[in-house]
Amino acid sequence: MLYLGARKEINDKWTEELRYEYIFGTVEGEAEAVIAGNTPADFVWQKQEAKIDVKLHGITALADYQFNDRWTVGGGIGFYKGTKNKDFEGAIFQAINASGAKVTPDDKDFDLDAVSYRLGVGYEKPFAENWDFNANLDYLYMEIDDEDDGNIYSNGFSYGVGVTYSF
Repeated sequence: MLYLGARKEINDKWTEELRYEYIFGTVEGEAEAVIAGNTPADFVWQKQEAKIDVKLHGITALADYQFNDRWTVGGGIGFYKGTKNKDFEGAIFQAINASGAKVTPDDKDFDLDAVSYRLGVGYEKPFAENWDFNANLDYLYMEIDDEDDGNIYSNGFSYGVGVTYSF
């Protein structure tokens, strides 16, 4: 995840932050599969490859409560738009449904809409006037709706490091 944001102090304990976020990732895999032959001695093997690439752009609103000069706890919500690309190669991915339509695309893009919820802890240390080094560990839950069959639910931990300029 990459982000760029602006943070504003509400009072001495609370801050709010608005960020543009870019979330990206790829899942790849490959396997050998039998594509012909009746017995192990005459099996014909072929390499099968699959790749799913996701790119999301979004706006996130966050709030933090400051325990002391360095540590915070916070949470927020984000809204995203993006794409998912499915690229499958190999005979085992050439399935068709009952009407004869191909089920798995060779290379196809799908539109995505997503919402994320997060809760986390942060560390912040000033190094110059209005500039801070920061690090965070968040639990992130994301619901992704796409035009492909079914929805995607993702959860896990994200971490980040960066610098912040405070206006």
